[in-house]
Amino acid sequence: MLFCPRKVVATIIGPSGKPNAAAAGPAWLALGTVGVVFVAIGLVDVLLAWLPPRFGDANWEFGTATAMFNNLPVPAMGLGLTLVSASAQNARKVVRAIVVIAAIFALWSLVAAVLFGLTLPLAFNSVSEPGPHQALLTSSIKTTVQIVAYEALFLSLARIAWRWDR
Repeated sequence: MLFCPRKVVATIIGPSGKPNAAAAGPAWLALGTVGVVFVAIGLVDVLLAWLPPRFGDANWEFGTATAMFNNLPVPAMGLGLTLVSASAQNARKVVRAIVVIAAIFALWSLVAAVLFGLTLPLAFNSVSEPGPHQALLTSSIKTTVQIVAYEALFLSLARIAWRWDR
């Protein structure tokens, strides 16, 4: 709120300090639209990482899992924006859809995490020089942190949306 003009804050929050949904309607709709677009664009990136599927190829599995987690920030942000917008507009069907979508992302991330974990030892065994070994170690640490963070995020979004709808 540091950079938000007072007039905008007064319109969205209202004099009583409570949200003024009627005045902020177009703003919430715009935020929700941006969120849906982010989910769609990010989903395309994530899906393209899995195509064409080559299960059984350790290099493909490792690269796909890594690419998927690298591509998750945009759809995750979109899901969060859409949830905020939908809850502010009391759009229960959208909130329910977010529960399902967040749960699917959490499950999908878990599958990718298992693939990553199964291929990680093979990746380390295939590298003997120090330079590539260090790069693989750095990439593995980054992906492991992303796995934990995205699992927590998607499960939290599903839980928050579920509890809000009840």
